[in-house]
Amino acid sequence: MSEEDCDGSLWVGFYGGGLSHISPDGKTITSYKKADGLPDDNVVGLLLEGDEKLWISTYDGLSRFNKTTKEFQNFYSEDGLSHNEFNYSSFFKDSRGVFYFGGMNGINVFNPKALQESVRPPDIQFLGISGYNSRTNENFVKDYAQKELNNFIASPYDQYFEVNWSLPSYFQNSKNIFSTQLEGFENRWFYQGNATSVRYNKLPAGDYVLKIKGADSRGSETAHILSIPITVKQIFYKRWWFIALVIVAISGMVYSAFRYRLKQALAMERLRTKISSDLHDDVGSLLSGLAMQTELMEISASEADKFKLQKIAGISRNAISQMRDLVWSIDSRRETVHDLIERMHELAEELLLPKDIAFQIDSSSIKNPNKRLTAQTKQDLFLIYKESITNILRHSDATNVKIAFTNTSKGCVFTIQDNGSKKECYKSTGLGLSNMAMRAEKLKGELKFLKENGFCVQLHLPFNM
Repeated sequence: MSEEDCDGSLWVGFYGGGLSHISPDGKTITSYKKADGLPDDNVVGLLLEGDEKLWISTYDGLSRFNKTTKEFQNFYSEDGLSHNEFNYSSFFKDSRGVFYFGGMNGINVFNPKALQESVRPPDIQFLGISGYNSRTNENFVKDYAQKELNNFIASPYDQYFEVNWSLPSYFQNSKNIFSTQLEGFENRWFYQGNATSVRYNKLPAGDYVLKIKGADSRGSETAHILSIPITVKQIFYKRWWFIALVIVAISGMVYSAFRYRLKQALAMERLRTKISSDLHDDVGSLLSGLAMQTELMEISASEADKFKLQKIAGISRNAISQMRDLVWSIDSRRETVHDLIERMHELAEELLLPKDIAFQIDSSSIKNPNKRLTAQTKQDLFLIYKESITNILRHSDATNVKIAFTNTSKGCVFTIQDNGSKKECYKSTGLGLSNMAMRAEKLKGELKFLKENGFCVQLHLPFNM
């Protein structure tokens, strides 16, 4: 079914496909269906009324289409038609401009110029909002038919809410159609058909505006669009004040934990300082006095007792040396890299120089001599160094020892190199080297023993000195 327009374009009606308009150049096709206001998608007749109007007969009413406004004005049996269903190709326009449309119950004859333009239906009436709240486990109904709505506020615990409205037109209400759009959530209009309600489930928190437009059975749209402002409140644990409160609480807990650990660390440092001071002052003086008394007794002792007294004095002096190392390792006042190197100097002077062994300590690569070392790190480094020096004295005929700290991009290399050779008569149990390897593992370092041009202990540390 087709009808050529005055501009050369073509109107085509389809059985079940609605109405289509083909532009004069044939490149653009515009379709109209029941959702757009056409009374039915089965088009059986087309007649032009001048340059502005097009009459369309269908299986469910007669429609007058305004080509300028794109609006449909629909007519039914209630308007005087003999029947709503028209026959295929049963239409005619005579020389006087009178239209004839044949239907199931006779022919409908009228002059379109005598018909009045459509009257817009009344505005849509907002009835109310209902829903279900999961916190109270109750359904709620808010009636707005008799009062003005400023803003509907939905609880974050509302599982859903349903908006209800009506079009107070008492003619063919079943053929009224509506469309809705929730601004802020939807970016287009949604066709709702004859339904007079729309439901939303668990909307995100925010501000929205629900817009509703409608048209009556004739296809005439309401003059105004109903706008309903809606606010969905944010659940408490996502609000800014709750988040700020949580941040403050976590910050307080972190600060309290930090203060507690700081107090514990300070208390431990004070305890370590007290223990090291007590050991140095009390036990150190006691051992020193024992060694001196033994040496004085040795002067007047018999030849048989002198050996025993010398052994006691030696043990006392060795105990004093061991205690000094212990005191130094736990003293919290001696925890920098500079303190470690200084103690290494003292030990080398104490042990190597009496044996006519020269030594050099190269610390020029150290970036931060005031860097603090943990007590365990300081102790493990020093004991590896002390074990290396002791091994040189016991098992090597070295005359020179070089100690160096070399920082690299991956950490630090601690080297103790002598120029001697291992004595063939020495029989080692291997505990000294094993202890050094164990301490290197605690430092997460790699320990190597090299035997070229003397003996070298090389410790690769994962941090800079």
